[in-house]
Amino acid sequence: MLDPKRTPAEHWSIGALEHRNIQAVTGRYPVYLYWYVEALNVLRFAFCALRFSNLHPSLCPYFLVVAILLTSCATPIAATPPALPVPTALTFTQLEALPVQGNVSTLGYLLITTEGAILAPAAGFSAATPVALGALAEQIWCGDGSTLAIEGALATTGGVRYGVVLATGTLDTAEGYGPAAVYSRQLRNIQVHVVNPTETTIVALRENTGFYNQRVVRIVGWILLSSGSSVLVDTIGQGGVPQPGAVSLKLRYITRDPGLEATLQMTSNGAVRYGQVQIEGYMQAGTLVPLAIRRVGR
Repeated sequence: MLDPKRTPAEHWSIGALEHRNIQAVTGRYPVYLYWYVEALNVLRFAFCALRFSNLHPSLCPYFLVVAILLTSCATPIAATPPALPVPTALTFTQLEALPVQGNVSTLGYLLITTEGAILAPAAGFSAATPVALGALAEQIWCGDGSTLAIEGALATTGGVRYGVVLATGTLDTAEGYGPAAVYSRQLRNIQVHVVNPTETTIVALRENTGFYNQRVVRIVGWILLSSGSSVLVDTIGQGGVPQPGAVSLKLRYITRDPGLEATLQMTSNGAVRYGQVQIEGYMQAGTLVPLAIRRVGR
């Protein structure tokens, strides 16, 4: 607001204070707000300078032009992008690389049902309740689930408790385990730590592959599955073709999810299945290893 009782210096100080207030409230500084405040500063300064000076009226337009030019040379306050959460780096051995027996620490999807607790390389969410994915030889029997020491909260759907976990314990492979002895591995003396995936983006993973190694993340993108490759891209065009400039991320999709794949669209030549998904998984050597893939955007 133009106040004829204020000096030019006072009005300019008020403008600077408005800049600081906007940045404090919004957390960053939209460019359009910056130039709006600067325009008010020009009017304040020009109005008061003319009032407090003996400038001839015929020179007033030139004075206003000079004030505008000085303002246009100013540098806006840089917008500060919101910081992404930092996931915890984990130390573990992959399920398929565990030794035959001994003390181990591994990462997987824990599912607890009325039949018992299973640690699987991945979980499927295409049915009404989550299911363990992977061959029985890849899954680990963890007992009836009633005595598990669990740090953190598991999710629950349809009577199934589940979540990404870091599990430590003693691995046995001496005999069949679980109902009907169908499991070839068992984990006992178990301690379970629930790992909450950190929300991030494909771009962040691509630009910080070393930092995200062995960290559990959750991202949304478009999955492209063919007989020879699996990738995730951030944008897609008509017919399942990635947009020009799309950022892609390699997937190590070795634990197949038939339920998910049945929901994906097919390209016109039948070579690629695609669809928008949310993936929970961990990064390893620049590649994302999915632990769960859910369809979104349908």
